[in-house]
Amino acid sequence: MKSGAVKRSTPAAWLLFLAGLLFAGIAGATVQASLERGTVYEGEPFTLSLSIDGAGGTAEPDLTPLEKDFRLLGTGTSQQIRIVNGHRSEKRVWSVQLEPKRLGRLEIPAIAIGSERTRPLKITVREVPEQSAAGNDAPVFIETDLGPGSGKTYVQQQIRYRVRLFLGERLLDGSLSEPAPEDAVVERLGEDKRYRVVRNGTEYQVIERNYAIFPEKSGELRIPPVRFSGRIAVPGGSARSPSTRGPRSLMEQFFGDDPFANDPFFRDMPAFGSRFFGGGRGRAVSVRSRAATLAVAPRPAGYKGRYWLPAAGLELKDSWAGEPPELRAGEPVTRTITIEAKGLESSQIPRIDLTAPPGVRLYPEPAESENRTDGSWVFGQSRQRWTYIPSREGTLEVPALTLTWWDVTAGRERTARLPGWRLKVLPGVDAGTLAENPPASPTPATQGTAGAPPGTVPAMARIRDWLEREWPRAALAAALPVLLLLSWWFWRRRKPAAAPPAGETAGHASVASSADRKAALAALRRACDAGDAPAAARALLELGAARWPEDPPASLGALASRLDGAEEALRQLDRVLYGQGGTGWDGAALWQRFQDGIPEQGDDTKGRGEGPLEPLYPQRA
Repeated sequence: MKSGAVKRSTPAAWLLFLAGLLFAGIAGATVQASLERGTVYEGEPFTLSLSIDGAGGTAEPDLTPLEKDFRLLGTGTSQQIRIVNGHRSEKRVWSVQLEPKRLGRLEIPAIAIGSERTRPLKITVREVPEQSAAGNDAPVFIETDLGPGSGKTYVQQQIRYRVRLFLGERLLDGSLSEPAPEDAVVERLGEDKRYRVVRNGTEYQVIERNYAIFPEKSGELRIPPVRFSGRIAVPGGSARSPSTRGPRSLMEQFFGDDPFANDPFFRDMPAFGSRFFGGGRGRAVSVRSRAATLAVAPRPAGYKGRYWLPAAGLELKDSWAGEPPELRAGEPVTRTITIEAKGLESSQIPRIDLTAPPGVRLYPEPAESENRTDGSWVFGQSRQRWTYIPSREGTLEVPALTLTWWDVTAGRERTARLPGWRLKVLPGVDAGTLAENPPASPTPATQGTAGAPPGTVPAMARIRDWLEREWPRAALAAALPVLLLLSWWFWRRRKPAAAPPAGETAGHASVASSADRKAALAALRRACDAGDAPAAARALLELGAARWPEDPPASLGALASRLDGAEEALRQLDRVLYGQGGTGWDGAALWQRFQDGIPEQGDDTKGRGEGPLEPLYPQRA
């Protein structure tokens, strides 16, 4: 009895033993969180260490709660296994690099790793002291400045904003933010500049970017700090700083110093070799510049211009299609006015309104705009075209053109001017003139283009004016090709098609239909051997189609009319088909006649109308 009880209790004991091991492993999996220091400066990264002891399995920490007050710069993992006196212990460590988003006393919340949670931690974030904000002794720092440096800054005027990133250590990777002021337009000026400088005995590699900022309203313009986040090589490893660079390693010589050659910012950053020779993942860095403020003045009260154009320079250019232009009554001529402004984007350049002189129809065309830069200034350009169509011969007076703008360098109003034109209008080609527009009707230049897409009005006017003069000749020129085409079509219908030479047609058909002829001949042999009259008839018609692909025979009678010496065999086959239903037929004689196929000659040896036979499958009443 006792032994039986022991046997029944053994499975339960094993279950209790395994459960104990499981709970012991879970109980031994403890998690911890720690900080490398309790106080950091604004924008300074720090490391949060998370560890789990025991059988932690594949659990990963949930870092989502950190995103409220911190930026996650990167995470590294390591695992330690220790065996002491036969006792095995494991430990996994996560190194989380963080950057605070704000000042003050911040809480690092509890982090969940599997079913366990760490305890909350506190860290103090202080403002960067003035003496260290310049960063002259830091491995990475940013300097910014605004230009121009003297005089007032007006609304919509270009402000040059320069950003310089100083790198005292080898850079592994990183990103530099763009300036983002409110109520302003920001444009990049050219490509990055790269050079080296020495500060306090340390050599730095400098990346310089220039921006054009156009404030949209007057008042105080605030440009928030520009931020750089990245990783630099740890000093002391084989990843050398720019100031201590010696001979390159074999790996660096093979791969080059530029792993980010396709990156527009880090195109020249030498960092590849450091990942293989001691650089590892490097050290995370995050720096930012100081915020910048600037007073923006409104448009001067005494400014008399119709358009507000604050620029460092503005120029007007005038050109005609033909120099000097030759005008004829009723014929269009194009005038182009180009406006180029230094310190303005093309979108800030207005559309000029021209008034049509008496006796002229004036049609504006869409403007062509473009921007370019020399690395310091934006140059906006607008090319504006008009089509002039004089209605009568005589003298055309084109008035002068002026455009007022504000010189931001001198701080005064200026006027750009194009002189007027006095042009002679010659008679039209046919000595005819067009009627002048009635005075009460608006000129085309002021009518707009509501009824047509932009750019179509001048073209339509040119066509209309041309047709008014040339319509008889145009109608004749348009009708002549139609008449020629109709004549050719009637001639083709009346002319019978010429039959090609028989030998040429037969040769072509023989080449083109050789495969079909072989297949039909094989089908005919099988039908004759099997005594299958309908199949033999179909095979014969396929032979005929292969022989005359352009005009295949439609029945056995049509086939017989084209062959010599085959009429009797075909008539016998036809009688079998319609007299005995195709049974009891011996195809040996038919195969004897057609075993070589249909000969290449013989098309004309017999008229095609002789010996008509009944259709292969006639309909019976």
